[in-house]
Amino acid sequence: MKTICSCLQCKKEFPVKGLFTHVDRTHLKLSKYSSGNNGRYKEISNKANVKKQNAESLYMSTPKHCVECDSILPFVKKDNQFCSNSCSAKQSNRLRAETGWAPSFEHRKKTSEKLTGRTYVEPVIVSQICLCGIEFSYTKIGNKNRKYCSKSCATKYSPSHIKKREIARNNRTALVNYRSDCSFKFVLNDFPEEFDFSLIEKYGWYKAKNKGNNLYGVSRDHIVSVRYGYDNQIDPAIISHPANCKLVRHSENVSKGIKCDMTIEMLLEKIKQWEIKYKS
Repeated sequence: MKTICSCLQCKKEFPVKGLFTHVDRTHLKLSKYSSGNNGRYKEISNKANVKKQNAESLYMSTPKHCVECDSILPFVKKDNQFCSNSCSAKQSNRLRAETGWAPSFEHRKKTSEKLTGRTYVEPVIVSQICLCGIEFSYTKIGNKNRKYCSKSCATKYSPSHIKKREIARNNRTALVNYRSDCSFKFVLNDFPEEFDFSLIEKYGWYKAKNKGNNLYGVSRDHIVSVRYGYDNQIDPAIISHPANCKLVRHSENVSKGIKCDMTIEMLLEKIKQWEIKYKS
């Protein structure tokens, strides 16, 4: 039968061992507690710390050094040969290069099957044609196949990303989707004769307060505005064409609003001349 005792301070009743823990937790506000030690663990903990400090001091008087970089190994790594995985890999790779050693098929098979728990399949070089039309080669490991030549193509063509984009478009307004379609996707350096790069050298690119805080920098402006294109149902490919772009201070771009600096007829003619100049 358990002996029940009451706390002298709060008068609550506990079993004998539970009473010690209750006092430690509630009244002594101790972060660590034990069953029945009644505070003695503090003394035990201090002795352990002193013992550890003495051992560390003794080790640091004659410390071990990393085999690769010769740096001092800390006390927590006293049983290691290297200070880091990087040093371990450097020595291993250097020894392999010096001896010409390469893992055999049996070694690779044994290691792979032990780590993965699956039957090992020798890697092979495979050629594949990406959906963008580029032929690329990759090392096929096991049953894993690559369909895309790069991450950008995977983002552009993979069904999961396409579905995510469709869901996002359905949750946005038509104007927001049109603005996204009309964003400039070309590289300025491909047309160095068409843009005034001195503005960028002088003011830098526009950056919001939370992304660099250059509020007086340069941004790319649509000569025929996006809002005009939306209101008149103009193909986004026309509004996002490089011929419809110019570099201006961002403050000027904002103050312009939805105004157009060129008629749509003038823009179409400019695009025609642009295509003749750069597509030939």
